[in-house]
Amino acid sequence: MRIDCLVRDNLKNQNLSDIALYYEAKCNDNLPLFQENFLPEAIIKEHYSNKMAPSVFVYNVKGGYVGGASQVFVNKRLYQHPCVHPQYMSDIKRLPDHYQKAIFGSLLENEPEVIISDIPLVLPIHHHYIYGHFILENITRIYLTYIIGRMGYNFRVVLPNQIPFFMRGALTKIFGQNILWYDAEKQVALAPSILLPSAMQDDYYFHPAANLAMDFWRDVLLEGSNHDQEEASKYAFVYLSRAKMPPRDWRRLINEPEVDHVLRDLGFTVVYPEQLSLSEQMLVFSNMKCCISEYGSASHNMLFADRSTKSMVINSFSHIQSRVAQLRGQHLAVHLPEDGNWRRGTADEDTSYSVNIQKLREDCKAFFSL
Repeated sequence: MRIDCLVRDNLKNQNLSDIALYYEAKCNDNLPLFQENFLPEAIIKEHYSNKMAPSVFVYNVKGGYVGGASQVFVNKRLYQHPCVHPQYMSDIKRLPDHYQKAIFGSLLENEPEVIISDIPLVLPIHHHYIYGHFILENITRIYLTYIIGRMGYNFRVVLPNQIPFFMRGALTKIFGQNILWYDAEKQVALAPSILLPSAMQDDYYFHPAANLAMDFWRDVLLEGSNHDQEEASKYAFVYLSRAKMPPRDWRRLINEPEVDHVLRDLGFTVVYPEQLSLSEQMLVFSNMKCCISEYGSASHNMLFADRSTKSMVINSFSHIQSRVAQLRGQHLAVHLPEDGNWRRGTADEDTSYSVNIQKLREDCKAFFSL
């Protein structure tokens, strides 16, 4: 893959404290590849952007320790960096007590058990274990950790035992026995230094090198899977459905059965991502040419689709989806609810909606050239 960026290797020796991987690039003004006729003017204004992509670094924290749900403390204070942690984490200390306990765990204990490492530790993830946040904010950091290892540096990856199963399997596959596991509720880990790879982004303005991270993650999950070409080909046109999710009024698509019917009629394969393993999901995403999904984290899986893939989001999409398309060079469109007003809101609101089925059929035919 060709990446339009300047790369300067500034590694002077094998001392981890000298690591600084510099990448400089400017976001392409012509991306994301919006289809003007399919986007309301308000969203076009909201999503077009022109911002410098952030540099890529590995930050070396000395005198700190790791504990809780992937947290770093220095001098008894939470350590955060804007190039490592997403913006919403800046107010983490304001969360209610029960959230604080879940996130900080052992760091709230007066005398947690201490695990000591005589070599540096790399923390490649943060505490937000929800799938959508994981793929947006942590895969780039995992990839940089992998690259450091390939460059011959001596370190261990540090992870809490409590991470979700889907993360544990993939991370074990990548780092194997080189992981130091700790109990987030009872233990902390000390080391000469703690390395924090940057997230290759600033508020989801991704650095172009993040493409390598997404392709790397896709390859890791597909490695060893046995799927023939015929099976893969049925995922060229995909509808990522939320119909099997628990009932809710939050952004509920009221006439989803009709949407399902018309999309099947147009030749789309209906997929329920939550019912598939990660490798099965990656088979779907890596073979998509055209994708339809409701507004939500499922649409973020376009990170693993090829360039030139066309994606239509039903209801709305946030700036995040725009910047995913910008990174991957994908065509992006939105099909609004029947009343013309997109639904976002919070989980405790009734933001259910319906779509005009005939218009959906027409928009799909035009956008996907059916």
